[in-house]
Amino acid sequence: MNEQTCKRRIGVDIGGTNIKGVLLEDRKILGRVSCPTPSGIPGRTAKAVCELAERLSGTDTRLPIGIACAGEIDENGVITAENLGWDKVDFVSELRKAGLSDFALYQDAYAASEAEYRAGALRDMPNAVYLCIGTGIGGNVFMGGRSLRKLSKNSCELGHMSIHADGRRCSCGNKGCFEEYASAGALSRMSGSRYSAAEIVRMAQEGDAEMLSLWESYLGELAVGVMNCLILYAPSAVCIGGGMSLSGEFLLAGLRRKLEQFPYFNNCFLTVRLLTAAFAGEAGAVGAALLTEDEG
Repeated sequence: MNEQTCKRRIGVDIGGTNIKGVLLEDRKILGRVSCPTPSGIPGRTAKAVCELAERLSGTDTRLPIGIACAGEIDENGVITAENLGWDKVDFVSELRKAGLSDFALYQDAYAASEAEYRAGALRDMPNAVYLCIGTGIGGNVFMGGRSLRKLSKNSCELGHMSIHADGRRCSCGNKGCFEEYASAGALSRMSGSRYSAAEIVRMAQEGDAEMLSLWESYLGELAVGVMNCLILYAPSAVCIGGGMSLSGEFLLAGLRRKLEQFPYFNNCFLTVRLLTAAFAGEAGAVGAALLTEDEG
């Protein structure tokens, strides 16, 4: 393997709708591929991942491959992912049956956080919080240049901190979880599931009174969770990734306005930077590729 090839890495992100792949060299994206996520059957998903990796690698089958996936992933690569319809799927075995032999598997929010920290919006910020806000909420915390999620896979489940002591029951079994109130899915449910989060944001930006009211309520819930993160970790920056990051400055300006209603924010955290992800929808794939740098 020549020196240029050694710097190249492949990352694949398995989402509920699409599978995205990237080819990186020196942390820059050289190529992109994608395909719809096959529904229901893990073997077909594994085959699709293998085909995307082959398209990116060309004739060189020795490139490091990192694969990001939603859901819970145990130490053996067994995945439970509600948005994929998987319950305790041995995905490592499925990938090997599809033809992949050398790869690493990562949880998607963790991979996305590493993309932003190593090469994106949080680069050169030793203390930072990353929130991946989509159907649910995932995240990571970086302190002194170290990833807390890397130290313990059970840490930084920020979507499952309670922001309402006796609130709605979450799929995890707890009540009042952050993601039950501040995920993109939660925003959609505020409309009675009549509209997607993206549609609500668009209509709120256009001045629709009902959607603006929903948006203000949503921002209030988001601010409570973000404020908790600020108090717990005192970061210099908070980065919003996932689908909600596409709302850009409309989201960040509203969030800061809500945070400024907390006296403690004004006393201690006025200098904190609120950012949206640099890699947006590609963060999971980019992060999976970058994390292979840590593999032996």
